Amino acid sequence: MDRIRIPFVPKHQSTPSHSTELEMGIAGWGYSRLSLAEINGLRRHLPRWAVEGTSGHFFKYADEQTILAVQALDHAIERHGIDVRKQANFAVIAAPRFVGRASAAVTFQRFLRDGASGVSPHIIPQHSLHSVSCAISVLLGCHGPNVGVGGGPKALDDAFLAAATLFEQDAGAGVWLTCTAWDPEPVVDRAGNCTNEPLCHAF
Repeated sequence: MDRIRIPFVPKHQSTPSHSTELEMGIAGWGYSRLSLAEINGLRRHLPRWAVEGTSGHFFKYADEQTILAVQALDHAIERHGIDVRKQANFAVIAAPRFVGRASAAVTFQRFLRDGASGVSPHIIPQHSLHSVSCAISVLLGCHGPNVGVGGGPKALDDAFLAAATLFEQDAGAGVWLTCTAWDPEPVVDRAGNCTNEPLCHAF
């Protein structure tokens, strides 16, 4: 297992001279980068390690960052030969950047036009900060905690801090950690159509 050290400056301190280091072991890693069209093409594809009985339309209403996070996780699992059933008690931490932003814009437009009946009930469970970690936890069959952290431009920092400090009393505990972000951010019109060519990144 590789180990990494991460410089960390507490929020109440402003200078690197007061920084400390967080250390964690890395059992494996994976990465994915796809366009919006490529991600939407994966909505009917479950990873082979998904728990038995998972619905084939599990990703039907999922945010694109959720789907790409699962792709990066799949890459890590396959690359390093990880037996996910042995990590059933691991925590899941997801740090998506600006998750649900495009879908929220469309939802507001529909609400103004059609009222509550025009808004999908899936917007909260599928496009909120907790959505990515929850979906991964369900697919893996994890029994540990799952949390969404960050959500903004410093999501990556928040992810590492959460991973390094979640189990202060249990140094042997493990965490599935995912970070996702668009570059550039999707730009959608009033009908919800994307007008640029963004790429989503996940590890």
